[in-house]
Amino acid sequence: MKVIADSSFLIALAMIDALPLLSRFFSEVFIPEAVYKEVVVQGAGLPGAEEVASAAWIKRTTVKDADKVKTYRAERLGLGEAEALTLAEELKADLVLVD
Repeated sequence: MKVIADSSFLIALAMIDALPLLSRFFSEVFIPEAVYKEVVVQGAGLPGAEEVASAAWIKRTTVKDADKVKTYRAERLGLGEAEALTLAEELKADLVLVD
């Protein structure tokens, strides 16, 4: 099963110390670069940053279709959300975890 996660979903689980639960349900969770940057880089020191950076089961993936990301952004989605939805389409994901 291919699963994609957005920043806020990961952060919310980390805030209640439940992020490891995802690895019990899914062997891998894919996140686009924008989500990684939002949670780990911009969110350094905040809930989820260290957990996401060190989780071997969370796979950073680069989105290929920049035009699709722009289309989602035009709909007023954040960069992380736009990349997560684009990645879901590219990988033909079974599940997208967003707020």
